[in-house]
Amino acid sequence: MAVRRIWVLLLPLLAGSCTARPDGPPLQACFTMTPQHGSNLAQTSPSPVTFSWNRSLSANTVIRPGQYIEVSVEAAAGENFKGFMIQARAGTGAELQLVGTFLQRDGYQTLGCTKQADTAAHVNNNTKPFIRALWMAPEELPDEFSFFYTVVESFGRFWVMQESPGKLLGRVPPLPGNEMLIKIHGSLMSIAWGVLIPIGIILALFYKVVWPNGHWFYIHISVMVVGILMVIAGLFVILAHAEWKWLDTTDLNYSHQVLGIIALSAVVVNPFLGLFLLFECCSLGTKWRTLYNICHGGIGIVFAEGAALCAMLVGVHLLRDHPRDFDEGAVHSCIYSVSAIAGTVIMIIALYNGYHTRYHREHPKPDPYEEDPKHSKDWWVRLVVGCGLILLLLAPVVSTIYYLLNI
Repeated sequence: MAVRRIWVLLLPLLAGSCTARPDGPPLQACFTMTPQHGSNLAQTSPSPVTFSWNRSLSANTVIRPGQYIEVSVEAAAGENFKGFMIQARAGTGAELQLVGTFLQRDGYQTLGCTKQADTAAHVNNNTKPFIRALWMAPEELPDEFSFFYTVVESFGRFWVMQESPGKLLGRVPPLPGNEMLIKIHGSLMSIAWGVLIPIGIILALFYKVVWPNGHWFYIHISVMVVGILMVIAGLFVILAHAEWKWLDTTDLNYSHQVLGIIALSAVVVNPFLGLFLLFECCSLGTKWRTLYNICHGGIGIVFAEGAALCAMLVGVHLLRDHPRDFDEGAVHSCIYSVSAIAGTVIMIIALYNGYHTRYHREHPKPDPYEEDPKHSKDWWVRLVVGCGLILLLLAPVVSTIYYLLNI
């Protein structure tokens, strides 16, 4: 009879120890992230689940205040888990800090270990092939932090304090010596593609009529030579930074590189192609002159300047992962965007006006207003191009100064 009474008393305890907690982990597990499963110990074998975050993120990415990150815990094919706990952590021991907050979604609950919603955990003990939780960065971020997670497969089988693949950064780390090369590369390319080469293109397309004595040509050649030399120098600078290696083809850097190589190749080949066509078949007044205009002008505008502007915009997108402050990165992006849009519009207007004036020069017609600049048909085009040129030159210069001061 005594033995039977003991079994009756122990039966509820044994029943409770054989099932996982259906309402989530207890608050006692907040800091150790260890399930309260009696004498069972955490597994030391590799975890059967994988942890991931947004595809656009990688280790050492700088996170902005208020930025959202979707984190995922996913079991291997054919596997499931029942319980989990996820936290973003910085520091250890007495300096441990739980970072950010989780937003409530279906499939999990939020717990307040040190502050409201700083932990995501299971809400039931149903089997799950995966779980996705949405995390929001706080206004004040630590220098670096990682995500940690615990996953429970069964009462006696669980993995504790598994760390995410790499750390995330809360601020831009101090620039190492070779990181200065990025600043030099950006400055050289900004001045070359945003100032010098656009001046050369606009002079060739538009200002032949303004300076018919040939002065435009000497300025055109001068700014183009200096611009091309700066582009080549910028290429060698960034190659030195990358240790003369081509980056991973799956990275956004690859697009930036391809566009940059297209622009560089076009701007280097174009002068030699122009000279060849000019002396071989396409001198002024010949029937093949249109071929020269299309080849030389088209390569310079579309393949050189056009590809360079696209490369600059991609480069700005890359820089947004490393701003000291989101607002600063947004301002920097806007400056470059305005520069790119203004440059594209100006190139189109200048291209049209250049061929328009060239056509009328080759097919002259009596014009009673020809000697009066106020009544020239092209005055509005010159005004638009002149104002646009100022904007085009000012935006990259301001952006470059801002870049030097803040990156």
